[in-house]
Amino acid sequence: MRRADEEFEEDCLVPTFKQSTVRVMVWGCIMKGKKGPLTVMEYAGGKKGGINARIYQEQVLDPVLLPFWTQVESERGSVSFQHDGAPAHTDHSISRFPHPPSSLNPIEAIWHELKAGVRTLQDHPTMLESLIAAVHKV
Repeated sequence: MRRADEEFEEDCLVPTFKQSTVRVMVWGCIMKGKKGPLTVMEYAGGKKGGINARIYQEQVLDPVLLPFWTQVESERGSVSFQHDGAPAHTDHSISRFPHPPSSLNPIEAIWHELKAGVRTLQDHPTMLESLIAAVHKV
């Protein structure tokens, strides 16, 4: 507890971080013994600006997931995909297994670590390009 005359002493100050208005949406995948590609998506954000099936197909499914999927299937044989249940993720022919609650989905812990890692950087990203670079760095 501080006294009134200690109001501005460094030991009595608690640093704060205002959340940036710059945001990105990140897609990634993991599997036993292998880390998949990480993609920072072009994301309009806000209402009606989220990811729909067309954007998912153009930015993730066709250029990222399908080539990775093909490579892993050739290396390992049959592989099943687990997505997070978002409606945009259901419009493809890759075999899937049921989505567990978020608390059981192993990638949720990775997203938590990614966000925490970006927050702990000394230079907090305030521009889109620096946020994308920070995501890839972490």
